Amino acid sequence: EMTEDLALAGRIHDWGKADKRFQAWLAGGDPLRARRLGLLAKSARIPEEAALLENARRLSRYPKGGRHELLSVRLAESMMPLLAKAHDRDLVLHLVGSHHGHGRPFAPVVFDDRPITVEVDWDGARAEVSSATGLEKLDGGVADRFWRLTRKYGWWGLAYLETCLRLADHRASEKPTVRGKEEL
Repeated sequence: EMTEDLALAGRIHDWGKADKRFQAWLAGGDPLRARRLGLLAKSARIPEEAALLENARRLSRYPKGGRHELLSVRLAESMMPLLAKAHDRDLVLHLVGSHHGHGRPFAPVVFDDRPITVEVDWDGARAEVSSATGLEKLDGGVADRFWRLTRKYGWWGLAYLETCLRLADHRASEKPTVRGKEEL
């Protein structure tokens, strides 16, 4: 059951990258180029130099410090058919939200002063949520979920499960791209 929940979290952990501003950021700040490229999870085209990277983020209007994983959690939460497949709903949502090391126990504060609606389709179902997730709030559910899971799996058990997803993501990122694109 844990393996199935890890696999489910792995399939959905990057849904938040469907934010068109994130996609434009991956395309160097160019929303038209982002549309032409299709949905990307990573991009070799994103600048490595800090000033160029920041300029691409600013051009894309992606919020400074934005976290795609928080948006992935909100999208998953709104997809009831998806969550029905989880053996441990809390575990799947936590793994999605913590796959870059945040949410242990608090989600980072992100100011999205121009929130947009982000949508994903999955297995015939559609989720639409605001990019302003609210998960950084104390009552956003992230910390409560973390403590429930820590009590259930233990300090090391939960950290182990997080590590499994994170390392699987790293290994998947090392694989060659599909049809010349780095797809979600």
